[in-house]
Amino acid sequence: LITISGISQDATSFYNEGIKLKEAKKPAEAIEKFKKAIALKPNYSEAHYESGWCYTDLKDYLSAIISLRKARIGWSHIPKVHFELGYAFQKTDRIDSALDWYKRCLELKPDYALVYKQLGFIEYDKENYDAALENFSKYETYTKLTITDYLYWYRKGFMQNAQKNYAEAKISLNKSL
Repeated sequence: LITISGISQDATSFYNEGIKLKEAKKPAEAIEKFKKAIALKPNYSEAHYESGWCYTDLKDYLSAIISLRKARIGWSHIPKVHFELGYAFQKTDRIDSALDWYKRCLELKPDYALVYKQLGFIEYDKENYDAALENFSKYETYTKLTITDYLYWYRKGFMQNAQKNYAEAKISLNKSL
C-alpha cells in the first residue's frame, strides 16, 4: 500500500485509475498509474499489458515492447499480448520478430482478425499482392466490426487495381473515401 495524503492505495486501485485515464485518451497519465501499480505488484500482467498499450498509443514502441514482454511472462496464453508485441515490432521495422509474434497469436487464436490485417499490410509493403489480399480476405471473414480504416480499403483497392480486378477495386476504393 502507498499512502498519499492519508489515503492508502493498493495496486488494483492504481490499475483502475490507469484504465480510466486510458479510456479518457490520456495514455501518458495512465502509464504513471500503471507504473505505481507495478511498483506495488511487480508481476502485475494486466498493468504491464495496459502500459504497453499506452506506450503504443504514444508511438513509443520500444517501451511498449518492454512492457508487453513483461506482460507475456504471466500471460503467455493470452493472444492479445502476442498481437500487440507483433504490432510494436512491426512499427519498429523488425518484421521477422513481428511475424513471429503474429504467428504465436494465431497459434492461440486462429481467428484473430487484426493479425490478418497486419499480415496483409506487411505483404502489401513487400508488393506481394496475392498474399496480402488473401490475408485481407481472412481479416474480413473474422472481424466482427465494420471496417472503417480508409488505409485498409485504399491498399486493398490499389492491389485489386494492380491485378486488373477493376470492379472490385472500385468497390474497395469507394469504401476508402
